[in-house]
Amino acid sequence: MRIFIAMKSICTLVLLFCSSLAFCQTAAPATTSTPAPSVNFCGQNLEVTEGCTSTSPYQIKCDKYDITWMYMDYAVMKTAPEEFAKQMKREHKRTDMAPFECYISGKPAKGFKLSYMTDAGGMAYQLIVSGVANGQPVLVQLTLDIDPYKNEDIPALPRQIVQLTPTTQLTTAK
Repeated sequence: MRIFIAMKSICTLVLLFCSSLAFCQTAAPATTSTPAPSVNFCGQNLEVTEGCTSTSPYQIKCDKYDITWMYMDYAVMKTAPEEFAKQMKREHKRTDMAPFECYISGKPAKGFKLSYMTDAGGMAYQLIVSGVANGQPVLVQLTLDIDPYKNEDIPALPRQIVQLTPTTQLTTAK
């Protein structure tokens, strides 16, 4: 019975996620294979820095970080961020997770910090943050190779999207 309930919860989350993605995003143009020089985050054009690639209109990959965002509707935003964080926690063994408050494009937001071992034996630190930027509900997933304790620990481009509060001390609870 517990397995059935867990599977039902996972299926519901996947359904909500997929429906919100289908509702709020358009497909990336398939005509070009070169990375875009800039991406648009909630109406804000961000220049893709050297050494990084824009793998879609909603994702930037770099040596030291990956950032992805998903536009949502308000109904999905209420439950999807925490469920998404819990799903990511289940995907990685011995993951620590802790809630925190921050900003998305200068507006108050809430998030979860996850810390886990990578397959290569190093550590990964993931910030899953949700909020409203320029009237658009959005979920941001930022994965770093360093533990971000302060804004300066977040690289310049993703820091334009996610900012820690001055009092945020990002630690990870077990």
